[in-house]
Amino acid sequence: MEEHVATLLTAIDQVVAGDVAAVGSLKTAAAHMPMLAEGLSGAIATRFPDQFAG
Repeated sequence: MEEHVATLLTAIDQVVAGDVAAVGSLKTAAAHMPMLAEGLSGAIATRFPDQFAG
């Protein structure tokens, strides 16, 4: 998650500075999301099993 946050902060700084490299940074940050979502969804389902079928 640290890599994702660092990439996202870089992208924000680039957007504020008007740097077009922000597009690439945002794409990189977005590519991290499936991995983060998988980890979070598993932890949430484990913590609250009665809220999820199966």
